[in-house]
Amino acid sequence: MNGGLSDKTVMIAAAGCDAGRCLADACAQAGARVVVLEQTASRARAVARAWPDMIETLGLNALRPDHCDRLGAVWDATPLDLLLHLQPLRMPRRPGLGA
Repeated sequence: MNGGLSDKTVMIAAAGCDAGRCLADACAQAGARVVVLEQTASRARAVARAWPDMIETLGLNALRPDHCDRLGAVWDATPLDLLLHLQPLRMPRRPGLGA
């Protein structure tokens, strides 16, 4: 990652996998405000430990419509520069399931 992410907002869904942690760290190091989404708040917080001032956490499942409604209510008109959804990396044979 380069400095092109400085002052940008990056949201990473299903960020608790190895790729999500690496991406969150790299984006934060590049100066981005990072928001990590994970099914449980504790998994999201684990991703944010390395950069607590740069990474915000939300415990929700981005594949559930009711959770997305909550996300929309929280973020409303806040600009988002980059969205990375990593669920297919975590469950490559079942990318659409999310219970």
